[in-house]
Amino acid sequence: SEFTRQDILNHYKFTDPRKVIRIYNYFNFGKFADKQQVIDERLINVPYFLCVASADSHKNVITILRAFEKYCMREPLINLVVVGSVQDKTPAGDFLKTIDIRVKNRISVRSGISNTEIGNLYKHCEAYITASYFEGLGMPVVEAMYFNSPLILSDLDVFREITGGEGIFFNPDSVEELTSIMINFDKKKCSCKYESLEMFSELETSQKYIEIFNKQVQSVFEHF
Repeated sequence: SEFTRQDILNHYKFTDPRKVIRIYNYFNFGKFADKQQVIDERLINVPYFLCVASADSHKNVITILRAFEKYCMREPLINLVVVGSVQDKTPAGDFLKTIDIRVKNRISVRSGISNTEIGNLYKHCEAYITASYFEGLGMPVVEAMYFNSPLILSDLDVFREITGGEGIFFNPDSVEELTSIMINFDKKKCSCKYESLEMFSELETSQKYIEIFNKQVQSVFEHF
């Protein structure tokens, strides 16, 4: 991402910043197209918010869980699905052990699921949520964009960059702000089409590498 490029330039000295080039990741969206795998229909028959994250502390899943708990005390209309590892002896894992059973029953933690399953979770969710503190790009956000999922995102420069500013942004340190977004969420008002997915295509990424390669070859020949 351009955010990562700027981060590198801020921390390392380059005589020519133009030598640090940003090329977006190539995303194989075709991996979601396998129709042969079994889909857990129980997860798409009720409305739910979706979070896809590892157990790493900077993913800040605990803020989503705390906000969802408060949300359930007010407007328990939507469930929460967390795809990834919620391990013991982590803030999120410890929180799930002490959470009210009525709230816990509205949370589904899924791991080791197929691409077809996760694709259907993106497709049918009310909104995709991340409270991450830091990302170099944010692959699950791009995958959610592919399925036109409404986005509720940490207010990070990199997320505004890859989404073109589309989505609902919040302070990842504010449980109250995220709770308010959940309570007042309206999917009809939030839904939008994402026109920026072409920059993550195989063709676009390959073309960027070819351009760099050709420039290097040309530079070499110019020195002979």
